[in-house]
Amino acid sequence: MPRNSKDPYYLVRRVSEYNINAGYDVISFNTDGSVRYIEVKSAKTFKIQFYWSAAEIQFAKAHPGEYWLYFVPRSQDLPNIGNGLIIFNNPLSLVKEGVLKMEPINFHIHMDKDIERVDDPRIMNEMTEQI
Repeated sequence: MPRNSKDPYYLVRRVSEYNINAGYDVISFNTDGSVRYIEVKSAKTFKIQFYWSAAEIQFAKAHPGEYWLYFVPRSQDLPNIGNGLIIFNNPLSLVKEGVLKMEPINFHIHMDKDIERVDDPRIMNEMTEQI
């Protein structure tokens, strides 16, 4: 079959190869030509559990109908995916409905000031502290 740049099949791109913060792994297209953003997750068991980054969640919020999550169980069996592929459209709606559970695991901690400008006796810079 000749390559046709208008055929959505040839427009599919693995975005995660060049932009790990895009919020999705693959840009694809539905048969009607509409966009499909795909995030791929996997596990070594059949249990559906994975980590979802803040960037992925934000992107899913911004593109609810176009965001799809593809879950690969028993990823160690790849390339054989005889175990099936679980596909979720708009996974945040499934979280909201309680079908999927989401819990905070990590938190980003930061200070607005540079450490040299902090005047708090509970915070010490060991590099400059005199012994």
